[in-house]
Formats: sequence, structure tokens, C-alpha cells
Amino acid sequence: MPLNRENARPFEDIPTVPGLPFLGTLLWYIPYIGSYNPWKLHHTNAKKLDNYGPLIRETIMGRSYLLVFDPTDIARVFKSESKYPYRETLFSLKEYRARRHSTTCDPNAGLIVTQGQSWLNCRSALNGPLLKTNFVAPHVNTMNAVALEATRLLGQLPEESDVYDTMYLWAFENATRVLLGKQLGALRSNPSAECCDMIGAIRRASHAVGHLEFPYPPLWRWVATHNWSEFERNEDLFKDFIVDVVEERLSRSEPSCAPGDLLSHIINEGHLNSAEIITCLTDLVFAAVDTTAFAASFALHFLARHPRAQELAREEAESAAKLDLVRCERLAYLRAVIKETLRLRPVVPGIFRITPRDLVLSGYHVPAGTKIFTQNHVASMQEKHFPRPSEFLPERWLDASSTPEYTSLPFGSGARACIGRRIAETAMIVLLARVLQRFVVEADDEDIDITTSVVSSPEKPIRLRFSAP
Repeated sequence: MPLNRENARPFEDIPTVPGLPFLGTLLWYIPYIGSYNPWKLHHTNAKKLDNYGPLIRETIMGRSYLLVFDPTDIARVFKSESKYPYRETLFSLKEYRARRHSTTCDPNAGLIVTQGQSWLNCRSALNGPLLKTNFVAPHVNTMNAVALEATRLLGQLPEESDVYDTMYLWAFENATRVLLGKQLGALRSNPSAECCDMIGAIRRASHAVGHLEFPYPPLWRWVATHNWSEFERNEDLFKDFIVDVVEERLSRSEPSCAPGDLLSHIINEGHLNSAEIITCLTDLVFAAVDTTAFAASFALHFLARHPRAQELAREEAESAAKLDLVRCERLAYLRAVIKETLRLRPVVPGIFRITPRDLVLSGYHVPAGTKIFTQNHVASMQEKHFPRPSEFLPERWLDASSTPEYTSLPFGSGARACIGRRIAETAMIVLLARVLQRFVVEADDEDIDITTSVVSSPEKPIRLRFSAP
């Protein structure tokens, strides 16, 4: 297969999903007309792989992408990145911030919608604390306290309740304590009205933004659709909450609060102004809650359906009565459980990038500026990459050399990989350890699929039973 442009086939020869003028492939995603399902992209794009091969062009409403399935090609995409990795943004969030531009909302800040130097400035200010041991380690005690509160609540749930609701509370409480230094009591029997309002705002805004981004024409750009109004109202609520927290902290002569919380750190460092801090923290909390709640819920689901794996995980958890960062990082089987969970049920089906330079993928020339959508979920479900791909086998991750690189990338890759990965993984390990130390987790023998969106969600309630070992 040619690796240089001179020997590569032209871009126009890349297999293309047939479409209509202007609409592109839009009609194929409309129920009763086409066979593609926008909320099941992992199944939809697996069909495309079977029909067109590992590199595919597709255009929807004038937006063209390359779907990239081969891990070797995916590696080339990420290895070609500059220090400013570019990706297609969330247009609804970008538009919201442009309309709300003020001293408390900077549309050129944050981690989600920014590009280039603006993105790098914010990322650099946050990389230090979020990726370093001396920031994460003190928060293991906080994560442990939140996990114990979650296990208490799980023990009180009616039989076969949806565990995702409790995991959402757990993820929210973790995020607000570690990032904001604020204890809101989401896991209490009677949480405050403010706490309930913020949790509801994040859930509603997340649901709305999924419907604003894909796949139908963005009518919200011209009229206030229901989903736009829902997104705007709930994003306002959540942003105002972050504004209040930041401004209250800035008003103190000594801004530090909880030892080492992120807000205190970035205020003390002084690299970001107040609007940048507000925008960055809004992005971080918003992204953290949905993603970690999703991953933790499915980890419990898979352990409940696989008693042998659960027993191995329990034995490891019981060997670590006291949890600190060093012990958490040595719990190899629990880490493997999380990796295998996110291979089977990733938070997103793939990663968007815009190529900064010409590439050769699968023998075809791909020019700079091409929009790429890597298909990691589909690739992770192929026998040639992961033997017995549909089975939950955490053991496959215990030998790092046996798993292919650039196939399962639940936290992304490169300079724009998930900045909260270390905190999220540590929090999930602490939670799983505490749950397994206290409970046997059971479920009916029913697999649960995902609904794909900006952030995926369980297709149906994850109903589990928690009983004493």
C-alpha cells in the first residue's frame, strides 16, 4: 500500500456513500426512508464498513467527512497532528457562547469549542494540575468519601432500580468537589434545591445538545426550536452557578478552599482571567458528569452479568482496604475492567479531527483540511483486532502488548486527549472497589446497547441488584 502522495490514489477515488444534491446522505438517516440510524452510529457505520471498506467519504447537508476504520490509518491521523490539534466543534455551544459574550462568558476560551492558540492557552493552564500526581493524589480521599456515600445510597435503592441515576449523582458530586472545591450533597437523602437544579440542568442541556448537533438541518440557527430553548435555558442555569462559585472565591482575600481543588489552583496560578476560568470550568464539569456516570454504570452492568470477572475484581478490591493513588494504580484488574467496559461501550463512537497536512490513508491521498471521523468503536468490535470481540474479557488488557494501539481510544489521543482521564479513571477505580467490597452485584442476563449522541447514553435503564456478599 503506498505511503507517499506520489504513489497514492486520488482523493476522489475514495469509496463514497451515495447521496443526493445538497442533502447528501441525510435521507438515509430518516426513519422509514433510509436504513441508517443516527442514534446507533456504531451499527450504522459497521454497515458502511461492510459495504464500502475501511476508508469512506460521506457528505451530509454540505458537511463532508472521511470515516476512518483502520487502526493504522487512525495512528497516522493522530501522529500528523501539530501542537494545535483541530477538530470540528459543537456548533450549538459555540453559537450559545457567541450570543452570551460578556465578562462572564468568553467564546474564545474553554476546551470544547476553541481552536489554535486560544485552545492551547486554556489547555496549558489546566494541564499542570489535572495531569500531575501531586494534584490527583490528595483527592483520592475525596473520591473515597464520595464513593462511600454512593455505596450507602446503592444499598438503599429499591430492587432493580436504574443505577445510572445514582451514578449521575456520584459523578456530579465528584466533579464539583474536585474541580470546584464545593460539597453540594448530591448523594444525601434530601439534596438541596440548588443541587437538584444543577444536576437537572446538566442532564437536560446534554440531551438537547445531542439533538442540535446531528443529523437533521440546524433549524435552531434561524428559529428558537424546542431543543435550542431547552439548551439555552439549562446552559444559562449551569453557567450562572459556575459564575457564582468563581466570583465568590475571587472575592476572598485567601481564595483557597478545599486543599488542592482545581479552582483554587488556577486562581492562584493567575494564568487565566475570570471569564476564562468560568468557561473552562463549565466545560470540565459539563464533560465530566455524563461521561463518568455512563462509564461507571456500564462497568457495574458488565460485572453483574459476568460473576467470574466480578469475583476476580472483588478479590483485588479486598486486598486494598485503604485506597491511595499508589494503590489505585496497582489495581490492574479493576483498571482492565474499565478499559474493557469502554471498548464495548465507549462514551463516543470515534474522534473528530481536521488534518493539518496532506496524508496517505489506505493508499489514498487525503489533503490538508479534510474532516476526519475515526471509527474506534467499530474497529474495536472486529475479530482481527480483538479476538471474541463481543465478549467481556478484562483479562485481554492485563498484557499491554496483546492489545492493538489506536483501536480503542475512549479518552482520545495526543495533545487533545481527555484532560480529565487520570481523575476519571481513579474515581471509577475507587468507586468499583468500594461497591465490590460491600455488595454482590446482580442483573438479569440482558445485554444493554447504547444510544449514540454527543455523549452516548444507555439505551434502557441499567437495573441492578445489590446484596451482601
